[in-house]
Amino acid sequence: MLRLLVSLIIVVLIQTLTAIGLLLQWAPHILRAAWAALSTFLSFSVVAYQTLLSPLAGSRLLSQPWRTVVCVLISTAGGLGIAVLAGWPVAPATLVILATHGLIVGLAWDDLGPPRGQSLGR
Repeated sequence: MLRLLVSLIIVVLIQTLTAIGLLLQWAPHILRAAWAALSTFLSFSVVAYQTLLSPLAGSRLLSQPWRTVVCVLISTAGGLGIAVLAGWPVAPATLVILATHGLIVGLAWDDLGPPRGQSLGR
């Protein structure tokens, strides 16, 4: 019985180490793809917000810090609107994620743009 238990522990340990090794081997590829997806999503958000806020061009609302506040409000209101219309529950963590999205878009507005020739109605 003890021999079986020790064998089982050794097998589980070997499989765990193999999984960790594979994860470490693929980590750079996974992180690179995740970063590309996040960057593309944020770039599309900037284009959408720029299109939405284009009537306000030249106003104070498009200069810092107001632009960041407006982006946080748009992101939070838009996300809440989608969640309510879809009937999804809204957790406090959801509000934090939505506000963080708006904060990143507002702060990185000048650095993020349309991804390689993509635009919304321009």
